[in-house]
Amino acid sequence: MKRFVILVLTLACAISCHQEGKNILVLTEKGGIHEPFVEAGLQWLDSLAKEKSYSLTVINVTEPMNATSLKGYDLIIQLNYPPYMWTDEAAASFIDYIEDGWGSWIGFHHASLLGEFDGYPMWEWASE
Repeated sequence: MKRFVILVLTLACAISCHQEGKNILVLTEKGGIHEPFVEAGLQWLDSLAKEKSYSLTVINVTEPMNATSLKGYDLIIQLNYPPYMWTDEAAASFIDYIEDGWGSWIGFHHASLLGEFDGYPMWEWASE
């Protein structure tokens, strides 16, 4: 699995991270059966960040995400974090981030969950 994670992240970052000095926000869901996937991805991203002089910020909740904070990132990587647990402010700010072209986004695994899960309603914008 680690090789698959590295391959996918390599391809994704080759597309979105081709310049040095990028500021990258990594939103992860920690724990559970997918923890090895997240850990492998974070280890690889850390090594890439050192090699390419990227700045990584890793968070596990969306509360720090707002319009002001997101404008400081060139790329958001949603690493196994589901689209339905976001705060209202984070969701609205992320929509602006994408629709207004503030930066790029790459989502992996749980980022693509559609429908209602764990008692949360579906996020229509993310589903569309």
